[in-house]
Amino acid sequence: MPSCPSTPAPATRGAVPLGRRALLGGALGGPALLVPACSGGEAQAGAAGAGAAAGATTTVTGAHGPVAVPRDPRRVLTMYPTDTDAALALELPLVAAPGARGTAAQPFARYQADQLAGVTRITGGFEPNWEEIAALAPDLVLDSVLSPEDRQAYDRLSELAPTLSYGTQDWRENLRTVAAAVGREDAAARAVAAVEARAADVRAQVGDRWRGRTAASVFVQPDGLVVADADAQVSRLLEQELGLTLHPLVVREGERTALSFEQVSLLDADVLLVPVYPSETSLDRDRGALDDLARQPLWATLPAVLAGQVHEFDGELVYASVGTVSALLERLREVLG
Repeated sequence: MPSCPSTPAPATRGAVPLGRRALLGGALGGPALLVPACSGGEAQAGAAGAGAAAGATTTVTGAHGPVAVPRDPRRVLTMYPTDTDAALALELPLVAAPGARGTAAQPFARYQADQLAGVTRITGGFEPNWEEIAALAPDLVLDSVLSPEDRQAYDRLSELAPTLSYGTQDWRENLRTVAAAVGREDAAARAVAAVEARAADVRAQVGDRWRGRTAASVFVQPDGLVVADADAQVSRLLEQELGLTLHPLVVREGERTALSFEQVSLLDADVLLVPVYPSETSLDRDRGALDDLARQPLWATLPAVLAGQVHEFDGELVYASVGTVSALLERLREVLG
């Protein structure tokens, strides 16, 4: 999300990655359009025969054009953890999935790891391990990462297996796109209903306490902060699901607000949410950027800092999916309840 939100750049000292290709670049092209036509048995032209599922397919128009998706896939491979979330929610048979940040160098993301026993961990993201993917012989690849920027990589992936490429900032739409392609709309409806029930429960718990108070999410950079916009997943949850008021620096259109360290006093929100990313080879959080921020004189004067209302959350959760929104709601319940 997405990508969802795309894979965050490797964490560096003093900087927290802002998104996959761009800051919170969850809108990875238009929504996949489903064509209500089924054919009788061949996987997408060019897909490796070893990984292609026999049986009916549904022709789907994804971010790069038509693809014949097997209606009953048996070996599903995902390119980013948010794609894995869709597969898990729809109870698709996963053969392989990437670790956190889209790489096999990382363990599976904490919020989903307990559901991935027996699944092979691979490198997907923007630098896929092609040989590894080919050896696993998937019959369907879910991809919200390579669209639409990396057409050449998408074409190469499509030679290995039918690839459903999709991605918007709306996790419901993403889930329903995949569900319609594989005929699991009922599972998608159940998953959406479960998340919405959780959101209502969290709102009931925290809404009265925070009604009328302002909130924002910020990304720490070497020379200041970037304020997440109103379309960011955390902003949507804070405002639309939990009823908080977004701080005026949370823009609704145009470029996101960037603040130098000399300007951070403008960020006088009542609560601040800060995504923190794992280090390059483990899930241990890279705290370099936060430590640098804490040393800035004006940071210590902010209302949220003085009130102890600066809260970290897993950077993987900035990207939109059925799994990340559920996990982020639980984190918000924990820190705001």
